[in-house]
Parts: sequence; C-alpha cells; structure tokens
Amino acid sequence: MNMPFVFQASRRPAIRNVFLSAAAACMVIAVCGAASVGSLPYRLIAYLTNVELWVDPACVDFGEQAAGQTVTGSVAVRNFSNEDMTVLAAETSCECASVHQLPANIPRNSSADVPIALRMPSRSGIVEQSATFLCKYGDGVKKSVTVQLRARSVAGLGIEH
Repeated sequence: MNMPFVFQASRRPAIRNVFLSAAAACMVIAVCGAASVGSLPYRLIAYLTNVELWVDPACVDFGEQAAGQTVTGSVAVRNFSNEDMTVLAAETSCECASVHQLPANIPRNSSADVPIALRMPSRSGIVEQSATFLCKYGDGVKKSVTVQLRARSVAGLGIEH
C-alpha cells in the first residue's frame, strides 16, 4: 500500500521566518531602547501595526493622591502619518478630568506633550477615568485616540497631626 506523499517541510520555513522576523524586530527595539518619536522603536511599531496616531503612555497612573487634590501630568500625542495633524479637543469621561493647551498642531512624524489634570474625589477610593483626543488631519480625516487615567484617592493623606 502506497502512502500519499505529504510535504510538510514547506510549513516549517514559513513559521520559522515569522518567528525570526518577530525576534529581529524585538532585538531592534531592545537595542534602540526607549527614545523620541522619530526613533526606530516607535516608528517600527507604528509601521508594523499600521497606526498613525497614539498617546504615550496609554495609561497615566497618578498613584496615591490626597483626597480633594488636583494632580497633573502629560501625555505625548504622536503623529506617525505623512500629514500634519491638529488635536482639536478632548472629551473626558467626567468633570474631574481636564485637558489643557488645545488645539495643538502636530507636524507629520512628530509629537506634542499635552497636559492633563485629574481632581481626586473627597473620599478614598480608586479613580478610573479617560480622555479621548479628537484629531483632524490636513485632508479632513478625523481620528481619535484615548488615554486612561488612574489614581487612588486617599482621605487624610498629607494631613499632619
């Protein structure tokens, strides 16, 4: 009885090539480390994922903060497209979060730091909110990107006895 010939070797090189490509990309990112928007790691990730717009960091964790206090931070809005972009506005998930210095113009392949403020509630607890940036490219295409905001409000923190 003749067994049909099955050539399985053709799958192995393809799978191996995928793993080698992923490993090479990880090595490039590891060698280059964290860097500015024009650097290879960010641009490589943007190219591989077909993403033109993102925020860095994707989540701002303010840590433990005194209840009732307003804390500030910033995010880098990154434009990896070949067109200039304008951050028109930001929609926040509550009145306790606010975004400043908008509108902001971001040239192609560049970034802008955008300040964010978060007011802690008067009681202790976990705070989880978000801010969505509404952006417009030169050709009229609109996109949005969201940053998560987190903190832990602690009543009595910072009060000296």
